[in-house]
Amino acid sequence: MIDVKEVKYDELDCSMNTDAICPYCGYKNEIVLENESEGDEEETECGSCEKTFMYTLRITVDFDTQPIENYYLKEHKRLVNRIERYKVDAEPNTWQEQMVINLKRDLSRFDKWMEMLIED
Repeated sequence: MIDVKEVKYDELDCSMNTDAICPYCGYKNEIVLENESEGDEEETECGSCEKTFMYTLRITVDFDTQPIENYYLKEHKRLVNRIERYKVDAEPNTWQEQMVINLKRDLSRFDKWMEMLIED
């Protein structure tokens, strides 16, 4: 075993961050991820003090929730607005007509989906 001394650093400041905080100088290092997976331990060089340190990748998932009624009203309005936007031209192109047809179909399916949810 080689002679290595433990380095004191602020573990709280270096944990659960969106950037890799250098444990030596506190610099926020942005890491570009390529093929890393949860729990991978990698070494990197600090962009400020140039010391090498290790980081462990943690992947988190966040959820935004809302009442289904609010989601329905917002999404319904968005689809109706898109339909109106494509109907604006006096001389619609074929692709615009097809877009309106598709959006109306989506809106109809969306309404049926919501009706099924409300009935339950």
